[in-house]
Amino acid sequence: MLRLTVNTKRAPVEVLREARRFFGEGGLGLTPSQAEAGVSFEGAGGYVTVRFEPNAAGETIVDLSTREHEWAVRRFAREIA
Repeated sequence: MLRLTVNTKRAPVEVLREARRFFGEGGLGLTPSQAEAGVSFEGAGGYVTVRFEPNAAGETIVDLSTREHEWAVRRFAREIA
């Protein structure tokens, strides 16, 4: 299990779009579902949850958690940072 928090200059809608591209169909192929303030993906024996919210500095705080997809979450975090 892994939890990461990343600050990005990307807007929340862009983080959502990138998460769906990276973890969903065309990426890892995980099945998406809506989560509170974000999106979750399940499949291949694990899950990925991406939650995000804007902060006062104009950045987006992205909280990532996973089981079985640690390498992919680390890579996604690097891409959006």
